[in-house]
Order: sequence, then structure tokens, then C-alpha cells
Amino acid sequence: MKYIQKLHYKHPNWGIPNLMMHVSILTGIVYVMAYGFGTNIQEFLFLNRELVFAGQVWRLITFIFIPPTPSLLWIAFTLYFYYWIGSSLEKTWGTFMFTAFYLLSLAGTVLAALAFGGYYDGFYVNLSMFLAFAWLYPEVEVMIFFFIPVKIKYLAWLDTAFLIYSFVMGDIATKLAIIASLTGFLIFFGRDIYQSLRMFVFRIKNKIKHRGL
Repeated sequence: MKYIQKLHYKHPNWGIPNLMMHVSILTGIVYVMAYGFGTNIQEFLFLNRELVFAGQVWRLITFIFIPPTPSLLWIAFTLYFYYWIGSSLEKTWGTFMFTAFYLLSLAGTVLAALAFGGYYDGFYVNLSMFLAFAWLYPEVEVMIFFFIPVKIKYLAWLDTAFLIYSFVMGDIATKLAIIASLTGFLIFFGRDIYQSLRMFVFRIKNKIKHRGL
């Protein structure tokens, strides 16, 4: 993390401005081509080691643009959510830091795919971005389906439970995708998570000690 911060100070203009706007637009285009025109474009976008080594190197990037759902209502909400969260993190961290966070999560997924094989999309990468936002702004309220107010921290707990369930029940490719996609999150927040866990354990020990007295 310190190395990333040093690069940020030296090269504050590096990065991709409005990164999540580009990701959301391209994901929307893929959605229209896949479900509006009935093409099988997604088959050409998944990250797969054998196909990458066969020369289809575009898959190292395009897997991030695969729509997570065929539902029109849900994809509209999801893409707006991606854009809102990404642009908020970019305003908080700056373009360089947000780009670094997103690319670290993407790179972790790519390395897992190249090392162990399997098929990968960008679902868990974008989920890790949401967890980063929830870590920074747990009390922010969002409007689910534009009219149901819910605090981010509650959605984050649900997503964390979903990640744990998917990790336990999923195959090896799913387990690797989850771990790899959290690369950016752990690099950025690993120390904070460790300190929070230490404080939690310390408080539990104190309660047990006081009850014992």
C-alpha cells in the first residue's frame, strides 16, 4: 500500500478517469448485444487460460464487461450502482488510487485464471469494489430499486455472507475467483481489518475477564 501511495504522489495524473463509467457503458453494450440481439458474444469474453494461451488475449480484459444478470431491471440498477460507487471512490481516493485498486483486483483474477485455469467473469471484482465503498461509508443509505432505503453496511453484510457461502459451496474456480478478486481490497484495507479484529478480540477478552470477576 505504501508503494502505491508513493506512486500516487509522484504521478497523480496516472490512471483512467471515470473508469467505472467506461466499464458500465461497455457492460451495457455487451448486455444489449447478448440479450437484445440474441448473440453469443459472452462466449468470446470469458477469461479462460487455454483460450488466452491460444491467442485470444483480449480475454484478459473483456471478462470484466460480462453482464452479471439477464434481467433488464436488475442490470439497469447494477450498472448505475457500479458507476455511482466507482465514481464516489474515485472522488475519495483520486483517479490513480481508484484505478490501482480496480486493476489490482482485476490482475489478481487474471493471475488465478492463468495459474489454475477455469472460467472467470468480473462479478467478484465489482463486488470487492462495493465492499471497499461499504468499508469507507457504512452509514450511507442507498435506494434499492430507487425507492427502498437501505444502509450500505447491511448490504455489505449480506454480500459478505454470500461470498462465504459461494466460497464454501463453490468449485475450485469459484474459490479462486473470490480470493483473487479481493486482492485490491486486502491491499488497501488489510491493515485496517487486522487492527479491527485485534480490537474486537480485545473487547471480547475484557468482557470475559470482567464477567469472571
